[in-house]
Amino acid sequence: MVTPVLPIRGTELMGAVTEDGADSGQSESDHQPLAGIAPGLPLMPTDEASKNSIESFATLLPQSRKAPTEIDQLKGLAIAKLSAREYPAAIDALRRVLNLNPDSPAAHGNLALALWRSKAAAQAEVHCRRAIALNPKYVPAYRIFAELLRQRDAPVAIASYRQLLALDPENFMAHNNIGLLLGKLGRRGEADAAFTRALGISPGNPEIRFNQLMMRQNESGLTEAIECCRRSLDVRPDSPDVLTNLGVVLQFAGHLEEAMARPSCCMPSKV
Repeated sequence: MVTPVLPIRGTELMGAVTEDGADSGQSESDHQPLAGIAPGLPLMPTDEASKNSIESFATLLPQSRKAPTEIDQLKGLAIAKLSAREYPAAIDALRRVLNLNPDSPAAHGNLALALWRSKAAAQAEVHCRRAIALNPKYVPAYRIFAELLRQRDAPVAIASYRQLLALDPENFMAHNNIGLLLGKLGRRGEADAAFTRALGISPGNPEIRFNQLMMRQNESGLTEAIECCRRSLDVRPDSPDVLTNLGVVLQFAGHLEEAMARPSCCMPSKV
């Protein structure tokens, strides 16, 4: 049985980040260059509709020797462009920020975010590594870094998520993503435990529960899996990932007519 996996869009593919590692919770819906563990688990809420404005990084570059007005203008420009998803312009502004202050974890973190969303994974990784080197407790950078790593090396990505959990133990996204990666490696018992930990932090989360049910590949869980998809659609009615997974699970459960009534979501996404 092909196992669909519902992307969790839930906490934190951060928006603009601040020097202390805080982020705005800005979510991402359309641009998921890395967004999907199988097929698309972004750092949560990475693909939720972008309803929250990106907060300004008020503490960004406070130590700069340049004129405050120049720094403030660059910060404002970068924030505005990130919020508008105008990533090339955001990248340009953030590179200019780094020309003024090359040792800012926040500037490197925001640049990594913009590069990630521009599908420039290799460059994003460089800036994630730099942000972490400058501040080893910089949580937002670990969020992106783990997703970058999972593209090519699931065990290393799991290790990175665990580093994130050491800094942010209540991060249910990280537990969920570890579960997906462990399932991909065939370590189903450990994966199930990771999903259970995620649900302990985010009780009733339909997308985490869907992932757990589908990883188990137990036909008795299909009815609940369908209900999980429908609950997710109440929040994200146009999500292509949720629609795809609903179509697949309906087919598994034998509801072929209903599945075929959803032509855009009848085939599972590639892992």
